[in-house]
Amino acid sequence: VNMDRVDTKSSSLVRLVDNQTVLDYPMIIIDRMNHMQYATGNIPSDVMRTDLQSEMSTQEAQQLVAQYIACWMALQLGNSMQCAFDTLYNAVAHSQVLANPFIAAYKLEGSYWFKSPCDCDPLICHDTPECQAGAPWMDDAVYDDTKGRWNPQEIMCGFGEKGNA
Repeated sequence: VNMDRVDTKSSSLVRLVDNQTVLDYPMIIIDRMNHMQYATGNIPSDVMRTDLQSEMSTQEAQQLVAQYIACWMALQLGNSMQCAFDTLYNAVAHSQVLANPFIAAYKLEGSYWFKSPCDCDPLICHDTPECQAGAPWMDDAVYDDTKGRWNPQEIMCGFGEKGNA
């Protein structure tokens, strides 16, 4: 899967954290690499069947991982002569661009990873700084209740007599 095709217009959706957090906890997505390439040995059949196709060799992928780990370790030990902070920062920034479309989708579906749900009537509930009132994409759903169709909140959340609860 060529992740370069991911929409980069959303690159400003989530801001990078401060430099100290990038230094201490760099989260790096390596473009064109699949997760099995972190390992060695026989690939389990479930992984072979479901993992993304890598667009680089395992040797290339493991060399990149090793370079980032070595860079991080050097910086942690105070040896900036072996690796510049910008190496980690740029890798985290590129990872942000790759991750932002997925983060946007989680926010639209009302994922609890970002805010806790509000405890209110779901059909007239409103977001607050502390909680979310549901999935934002449902607020934009168009439905015609005059024809006896279920409204999106009832379908998705199981509220009312027509819901799935």
